[in-house]
Amino acid sequence: MSIKRASSYSYSQLKKLVYGPGSLAQLPKLLEIVGGTRAMIICGKSINKTDIPLRVKGLLGDRVVEHYSSMREHSPIDDIESVLETVRRNKIDILIAIGGGSSIDAAKTIVHFHKSDSEQRKGLESVAIPTTLSAAEYTMYAGYTSREGHKTGVASEDMPPIGVILDAELTTHTPQELWLSSGVRALDHAIETLYRPNAAYHLRRMALVAIKDLFALLPYSKTYPEDIDARQKLQLVSYMSLFPDSMPVADLRPFGPSHTLGRKIGSTYGVPHGITSCITLSTVVRLYQEHNGDRDVQERLKEAAAITGRSGDLATQIYQLITELNLNKTLNDYGIPVTEAEKIAANSLKGLGDVGFTEQDIGKMLAARM
Repeated sequence: MSIKRASSYSYSQLKKLVYGPGSLAQLPKLLEIVGGTRAMIICGKSINKTDIPLRVKGLLGDRVVEHYSSMREHSPIDDIESVLETVRRNKIDILIAIGGGSSIDAAKTIVHFHKSDSEQRKGLESVAIPTTLSAAEYTMYAGYTSREGHKTGVASEDMPPIGVILDAELTTHTPQELWLSSGVRALDHAIETLYRPNAAYHLRRMALVAIKDLFALLPYSKTYPEDIDARQKLQLVSYMSLFPDSMPVADLRPFGPSHTLGRKIGSTYGVPHGITSCITLSTVVRLYQEHNGDRDVQERLKEAAAITGRSGDLATQIYQLITELNLNKTLNDYGIPVTEAEKIAANSLKGLGDVGFTEQDIGKMLAARM
């Protein structure tokens, strides 16, 4: 891997990451470090059926003054505005987001909107307690769904969670398909880091390690879902797949075509975040392998294929892994007609420069898999 131009890197505003089985017990100490005396829990209905919100309330006592338990998938704007109104009315200063990308992205978006209206750009932060591998807790951007049903993004350097707890014991509540497909989402982060135009050298090196471990640990976790050690390792690998950075908003670029496609498929057609990566990732990597002329990109993709311990090129390995995990989905499985493939692919390459293939190529390959 060569470094051809000047670049820079800085950490996000994440102050502390606590990890390990039973680490939820560290939540009161974490709040002492990051601040926050009036907390609001945000989660979805499935998480609310577990004992996790009750355990959080038991740990924090009367510091929890509100609890929003019906955050929907893809973070609809109506849900976000409802929470934001409660935050302002009850002077909430810390959001505790429990669950996957929808709840965590919602908390980040709420923090962003609140700070955008605050002259001092303070007064509200979030702590994330993820139960999937989507890694939404590490980025300075978030997605929510507009009233028209379109995925909309926001970004700022002061919106990521200020604290994160990775307690693998909490993930045992997560349905296996969600757990494994969110792991494919982490794989998507790591692989697209290899050809992301502005990814720092050290992020690409960590991405390679994450790719190796995800190929090994996801099938193992499918076979032995009760193995807490493997689940804890997967949470830390997810962290490595999308290491927390803080890039000036003006320098933000699209992560990659698979992510762009996933946002369109997810919010518009109601497909879960992780499943979108199962549909798009191997297709996009195949196009990069066959059409991208950047020598460095080709070397990175070959290096990734070599470290997994499997045979075949990387696109083939991804497809085989997804098949092993029983996640080999198509657009047709979600009632999306073949005529929508090119519409989904539209604008998926915007901002990425010359990748060697076209949006029409993406549409044709998506359609071919249906």
